[in-house]
Amino acid sequence: SGALLINPATGGMIVKNDQEMIGNPNPDYKLGITNSFSYKGFMLTALFDITKGGDIYSVTISQLLGRGVTLDTRDRLSDWIIPGIYGDPATGKPILSGGKPIVNTTAITTNDLYFSPNSANGATFAINTATEWNVYDATVYRLRELSLGYDLPRAWFKKLPVGSATLSVTGRNLWYFAPNMPKYTHFDPEVNSYGATSTQGIELSAAPTTKRYGINLKVSF
Repeated sequence: SGALLINPATGGMIVKNDQEMIGNPNPDYKLGITNSFSYKGFMLTALFDITKGGDIYSVTISQLLGRGVTLDTRDRLSDWIIPGIYGDPATGKPILSGGKPIVNTTAITTNDLYFSPNSANGATFAINTATEWNVYDATVYRLRELSLGYDLPRAWFKKLPVGSATLSVTGRNLWYFAPNMPKYTHFDPEVNSYGATSTQGIELSAAPTTKRYGINLKVSF
């Protein structure tokens, strides 16, 4: 049915014994939109793109949550119930009562939710758990590039052997929104841990993405 199986003794999730693949670098689709505007010598160009779907395993998120250094874990005094149904850790099957599954009501602390001391008895999230529980949907919306240019008036350099001159400023990666990542981790799923490649799907404490700014002067003679 798709419901998580919960160990009734611990309130954590039951981990499948068989190992399987994690991460999926293949999004459902990518979409890019470019808009250009010009007015009285000014030029504005914006590139906005969307990556929909795909999955990424993130060590960075697991460390941030597991060590309690983001506001996602600020509520330290509450207990939590992972949505799911009770299961038998030995068989991996639901526990039934009257032929129907039993909804989980076993509460766990915030510490156990993100720093489970024994994932074999009931996995949770972040540190010390099954890798599967650190996989997130990699959907991201991004303002890829924004450029503002201006054609300098020819009167400014009419005594020089210059035909035209254009000054422009450019910014890249100025804004992004990843709706399925823990909010306060501010994690950008468009990262990788394999150098300057397009590899995605697995992130092993990679450096965060950065904004880039540039100034360009184009002159013709």
